[in-house]
Amino acid sequence: MTSLLNLLFEKRLGIVAVFILMVLPVDFIWAQTQKSIYFDIKGNKVESQFAATRLTYTISSNGEIKGWAQHKIEKTPFTEEYLLHEILLTDTSGANFEELRAIQLIYFEKGLMSTKYISTLSGGQSIEEMYRKLSGRFYKYEKNKLKTYAVLANGRPVTVYRYDNFEKITSINDHTMEEEGYAEIIYRQSNQFWEKCYEADFTGDDSDIPFTRDLDIPRSNRGVHLQVSMATSYSNLFQSPMPLGDLSNITAELEFNGGSSFFGFIFGAQTGTGNSWKFCIDSQGFYEIMKLYNGQSIALPLRGDRLVAIRDRMYPSDYQEALKQGLGYSDQIKKTGVNILSVRLYNGQIIFFINGIEVERLRSDIFGNYVGIVGDRTPQGQANCFIKSVSVSNTLFAFDPYKLEEDIRSSAGSASGTGFLVNAQGLILTNYHVVQSAKSIYVLHNNRYQACKLIGFDKERDLALIKPISYVIPKARPLAFRFDGPQLAERIFVLGYPSSVELGTNVKVTDGIISSLNTNGLYQISSPIQPGNSGSPLLDMMGRVVGVVNAGIPTLDNVGFSITAKQVQHFIRRMGVTVPVASSYDNLSFEQLVHRTKESVFYIKVDF
Repeated sequence: MTSLLNLLFEKRLGIVAVFILMVLPVDFIWAQTQKSIYFDIKGNKVESQFAATRLTYTISSNGEIKGWAQHKIEKTPFTEEYLLHEILLTDTSGANFEELRAIQLIYFEKGLMSTKYISTLSGGQSIEEMYRKLSGRFYKYEKNKLKTYAVLANGRPVTVYRYDNFEKITSINDHTMEEEGYAEIIYRQSNQFWEKCYEADFTGDDSDIPFTRDLDIPRSNRGVHLQVSMATSYSNLFQSPMPLGDLSNITAELEFNGGSSFFGFIFGAQTGTGNSWKFCIDSQGFYEIMKLYNGQSIALPLRGDRLVAIRDRMYPSDYQEALKQGLGYSDQIKKTGVNILSVRLYNGQIIFFINGIEVERLRSDIFGNYVGIVGDRTPQGQANCFIKSVSVSNTLFAFDPYKLEEDIRSSAGSASGTGFLVNAQGLILTNYHVVQSAKSIYVLHNNRYQACKLIGFDKERDLALIKPISYVIPKARPLAFRFDGPQLAERIFVLGYPSSVELGTNVKVTDGIISSLNTNGLYQISSPIQPGNSGSPLLDMMGRVVGVVNAGIPTLDNVGFSITAKQVQHFIRRMGVTVPVASSYDNLSFEQLVHRTKESVFYIKVDF
């Protein structure tokens, strides 16, 4: 089998989609010929009469597909999973894609949506350049549940949202500061609050660590290798991408590799002034807490029980010196393996932890927002340590990730269209492609969304009937139908909800004329038509329905199409509904006519 993924563009006013997953048989008759393969709404191969999309291609005399360029994307920049296995980016003429705009790419597996990509990219460059310049929105699904949502710009992720099995946000990865030298910033939930976190990871490339000077020391998968002696020490700082303050946490991971000296991290520093805090440990089990002001150490009122802990582990002379310094002892310090040092700023206090156990608590302030790594001089020989990472996190009380939910949902799995009343019992007529494959259907009435059910549809004519499930539309007044067809050049108008994201959910009116009575079995109209107009009633100047709008051509101005009233009436009768013929409005101004009829036209929203 030869696998291809098609890039098809089908403009439907309620939904704009591109469906991809193309599998071609190998038993061709190898001659110069044109072939077509047909697919349903989910990308499955079907017979032509059941098709929603079609792929047309040309086979050369030697069996090659002419004009198609194929590119395989192994991984996206933000996930190990496949975005698109193969995509086709040129047409059979071999021309470039100067005007190509990939509005939506949808990939299905076993009938379920697995990947969706909404792109703002236009053509005019090579395939490799396109990949580097991809901008848009990406969605990853598992069993039709959203798992990952991401915003891309120029081929790189800007933000990545991850969801649990209940489709609730569990973490957000923010890449907006990468150009300033920072790796991703992560928002994650901790207990009932959210945290904003940044980690400087020293086990990989150092290009994402914005130190105040070059990191010119050896590195490995164990971290940066600090080596100090009686004559040398080491320290380096970087500015935290978030301010340090109440409810901030600073954490470092380190591993001793021989010798004895203090290694750890600096925090709350004011770079260039010598004002900072230092928290270090050594391989003998001692810890050091220092507050430096203008380069001088300030005596700290550490806990009294630390003196008992260090007294029996020092020579008397060393003990007397330790009384002047911020030294303590903890049996939590590991001589081998990774140690985790952390500091939490809370309510004007600084709380010190070693491997999760609190060792000191001081009431004091900090100087600035710089953090870093440090290794002190050793009294003898050399001492070595690997520092794996330094991280900063802030607890966020006011952060609400779910305010993003509506925007994400509206672009990830929803569409909109228009419908209108056809009987007093609340039946609403719209296009089938608006509600096709919908998980939920809603109509907007009195500023509230009312859930609806699908009553019936005609896929061939692109018509469907829906009805609110547990809601009665008050004073429901159906629009009347006109039995005889309109005349060429007759004036008409359209009521609907085009481009609701940009223009809102207030009804819009456009007018025009009947441009053609038969364009592929549809009326062609000059009334401007936009996405969201699908299902809009086409009305004459007496407020009678003469058709249902279902398509437009985005590259042509003032060209729209409507299903004829005859086809609509045939569908309504077949569904057992009496076609409304009363309530046409005569002797009304155009403004009065619009006011009377707009109450029977509804905004429709569907979720997939």
